[in-house]
Amino acid sequence: MALPVNIEILINGQAIEWDRLKFKKGWNPEDILHSICAFANDINNWGGGYVIVGIAEKNGRPVLPPEGLNALSFIKEQVIAEHVQKVPHRAEANRFYNFPFEAVEEALSNAVYHKSYELDKPIEVQIWLGQIEILSFPGPVPPVDAKILATQRRIVARDYRNRRIGDLLKELHLTEGRGTGIPKIYRALESNGSPEPLLETDRDCTYFLTVIYAHPEIPGDVIKKKKSDQDNAFVFSNLEEILAFTNQAGGQVLGILNDQVHQRVGEVLRILLTQMRRTELFERMGLSNHTKNRKKYLDPLIDLGWVKMEFPNKRTSPVQRYKTTDSGKELLRLITIN
Repeated sequence: MALPVNIEILINGQAIEWDRLKFKKGWNPEDILHSICAFANDINNWGGGYVIVGIAEKNGRPVLPPEGLNALSFIKEQVIAEHVQKVPHRAEANRFYNFPFEAVEEALSNAVYHKSYELDKPIEVQIWLGQIEILSFPGPVPPVDAKILATQRRIVARDYRNRRIGDLLKELHLTEGRGTGIPKIYRALESNGSPEPLLETDRDCTYFLTVIYAHPEIPGDVIKKKKSDQDNAFVFSNLEEILAFTNQAGGQVLGILNDQVHQRVGEVLRILLTQMRRTELFERMGLSNHTKNRKKYLDPLIDLGWVKMEFPNKRTSPVQRYKTTDSGKELLRLITIN
């Protein structure tokens, strides 16, 4: 049986029975081969089935939208805000957004479309007061390179990754067609009066970074979420939300850190604003230089990217020194602002 043309109908189980559909979040050869063998053996006389890579599965059903796109609703509701600028001697005010949603939506959709699902690397979205960064792996498909990204507004590649995911995004009205994404980002930013984006990769095209800058007339201290009728504060439900949106202050941040990391995160980050060895850090914390203290208080912050090592390839080096990273400093600011 040929693959149905309309992928939206396929993944919603309208053309194929659910038992004949297997969804895989990423490229795991062993897991995928297991599903292929099950279909080949056809014990239940299904007549074969389909393995769809790039969409996670929960209780036998696809998790939609695909990985990365679930951040869109959070960004739209919690981050993007309209700014009204009154103009003297004029009835009509100027209206613009800190970040135009159309540009963010297109950039994130492009990341979902063009990332490699053979690599076990998630799409990273970081939101700061002045910019939104979307990072995916690897970089663009040749002949697109860093020079083309920096100099051309319309980029047409001869090959595309994940064509079926592209079809899905088109069915969901998140993309328009091949070669239209970057021009749409430029148009949305220009219409909003925002600066041009930064599109970046390295010489070997190992990553693709899109940076969308905030509108220049939005004061940094007033960028905030849309007001709610019930609550004007951010609500964080887990550690991942803090990692992704560390530019937003909230009274519940410290509570989540205490619960999911440990109760001395702020203390460690403050002390390590000055680079030092582990013995000195633990001495200032009143702790012994023991492995269990390193695993409890230091290793989690390194793994989360809030503390860096001077010699990252020699984790247990006797001369190893540690220092708070830029993201760790931003988190420290959140902890101390109340």
